[in-house]
Amino acid sequence: MPELLFTTTVNHEHNSSIVHCSGELDISTSQLLADALEEALGRSPAIVHVDLRNTTFFAAVGGDLLLDLVTRCREKSIDLHVSASGQVRRVLDLVDFPTDVIRGETSHHRFTVALHRGHRAGTSSAGWRAAEPGTTAE
Repeated sequence: MPELLFTTTVNHEHNSSIVHCSGELDISTSQLLADALEEALGRSPAIVHVDLRNTTFFAAVGGDLLLDLVTRCREKSIDLHVSASGQVRRVLDLVDFPTDVIRGETSHHRFTVALHRGHRAGTSSAGWRAAEPGTTAE
């Protein structure tokens, strides 16, 4: 049996959906991420967290999927948190993922970005607020 290049798991805890991803995301494996994101949104959670820290390759199609997720979360007033490796962050920069919400831990090449409802204190007019690495933007 061939080794899977990309895997996802979706966990539902309290009112959150957590999508864990590992491996190489490219056009041939992108449907796995699309399905996982759909499953995460399917329960209408208050928060969706996408953990891409163990993603070793991230093609632009993944950035497109995350941009679509941003739009869908905004429309449904769902908070979105994305944790990613430096490699993923570079791709998100290329697809114009909102850079004003990205804060990096340069020593670990990780970042956390949070999308919060615009009515929360401390958010910009677009409804975005950055989280410090290792925390949530609550």
